[in-house]
Amino acid sequence: MPSRHHCPPHRVTDTIRELRAYVILHEMAHQWFGDLVTMRWWEDLWLNESFATLLGFQAAAEATRFTSSWTTFCGSKADAYLQDQQPSAHPVAADVTTLSAAEANFDAISYDKGAAVLKQLVAYTGRDSFFAGIRSYFAEHGWQNATLADLLATLAASSGRKLADWSKAWLETAGPNTLRPELSVGPDGMFTGFAVLQEAPAAHPTLRPHHLAIGLFNRNAGGRLCTPTGPRST
Repeated sequence: MPSRHHCPPHRVTDTIRELRAYVILHEMAHQWFGDLVTMRWWEDLWLNESFATLLGFQAAAEATRFTSSWTTFCGSKADAYLQDQQPSAHPVAADVTTLSAAEANFDAISYDKGAAVLKQLVAYTGRDSFFAGIRSYFAEHGWQNATLADLLATLAASSGRKLADWSKAWLETAGPNTLRPELSVGPDGMFTGFAVLQEAPAAHPTLRPHHLAIGLFNRNAGGRLCTPTGPRST
């Protein structure tokens, strides 16, 4: 008789459980972005996938035990950084003329970079204004087709910010930016100056407006003490 070997059952890891939670929440978000409001044409494919990615991670971080989901997102975003530096890089909101071109854009740029850009938009408009605009967008365009311009119009109205230039810089251009701190310190060891320097690759030279939270950290015997300076625009 041939011997039979049975592999013992393996415990499902927290990483897999977190992934399951995110996928469920991502697909639930499509009930609004994709179903309740449907894109008019394929150039707004990213609206479905970027929003679902953003809200999947946000809901996981705020409504489940996976409170560090934004850290997990940073790992996923690495694929977008890589793809955004390739010759095939494309804007988040890309021009799409055919269905085959749309299928080629089901990538980390449309999912993860788009979600990161939307997270920056939340910081730029303010969270309350952002979600007020989203609610208005659903109320106005529910069970219909809509465009990026429709979304930006409701967000501009709710936040009081003009978003046309923001959209051109963040959504209609390709390539990453690099942000570097520039510090100067006096003889006494105190900071005398601080700046954030932004760079862009030659192939995609766009410099973009960033809304950042900058903090200074002091070390002591008990660990780290954080003294945040609050959000800053650069």
